[in-house]
Amino acid sequence: MKYVVIPFLAGLLVGGVLGRYFSPWHFYKRMPAGNQEERFLRRFSSELALSPTQKEEIRGILKSSREKTEKLLAEFRPKFDAIRASAAEEIKKLLSPEQQAKFDRLQEKHKRRMKKDGHFPY
Repeated sequence: MKYVVIPFLAGLLVGGVLGRYFSPWHFYKRMPAGNQEERFLRRFSSELALSPTQKEEIRGILKSSREKTEKLLAEFRPKFDAIRASAAEEIKKLLSPEQQAKFDRLQEKHKRRMKKDGHFPY
């Protein structure tokens, strides 16, 4: 059993760290959506010398894309939470009562940090 749990925990740790810094969500949540779209548009407008018409059409595409992304994330979130909760319960079954208490505290600390950093809302 430890040959399954140890690689799983290692993968969870590495995935969490890499996901925190390299996921699209990490960069997506760094600023409000409207600011993000305008910043993107300003950057490409200057680099591509967009006409006013092109800017407006691209602004509409960005808005539509953001709305679709938000909808997808809303659909994805419950599935993600279910997998994460299931994994946590499986892990807790392998821990002593003292370890379980510490594991719970670590999870709460992680939730607070993620919420503070503006990642997936908990």
